[in-house]
Amino acid sequence: MNNNISNQKFCTEQIERMAGLNFFPTAGSAIIELRDALVKASETRDDAKAVVSAWLESNKERPTPSDIASLARSLRPPTESLPPACSQCAELAGYIRTTVRIERGVFAGELRDAVVTCSCPRGLALKGAYVKVRADRDGADVAQRGDLVGMAQVVGRFDGKNLAAGGDQ
Repeated sequence: MNNNISNQKFCTEQIERMAGLNFFPTAGSAIIELRDALVKASETRDDAKAVVSAWLESNKERPTPSDIASLARSLRPPTESLPPACSQCAELAGYIRTTVRIERGVFAGELRDAVVTCSCPRGLALKGAYVKVRADRDGADVAQRGDLVGMAQVVGRFDGKNLAAGGDQ
């Protein structure tokens, strides 16, 4: 975030939200150090507000400038870029449309259109991210459910590859 007067004032207001925490500094120079750390660590005003809110939700004592910088870094989304999409999945950026046969439930045996991750490097990266999120949320057995996004009860074929087995057969 630019270190201009307007942003400094906004970040000072955000720092003042923490005045009720234990050991909050009373010296103006210490508050300025916290403000400057928040200005430097935040890319936007929303980021600055999120840093202070996150600190208030989980701490009883005042932060140091390094705490603010560290928390701001941890709240930023990862900047890793995905590999480029292949010619098969370029239209959907890593996913392909296919027809699948539903294996269980009230629609068992029916053919349905589905979107699945491609078997190219981009599709595999997307599949890995999805499986990790689901595993973190629902438990490690998620990896056994296949690569159909949100439709683990479905199996199908695309270009002769068994989608439920990860596209390798």
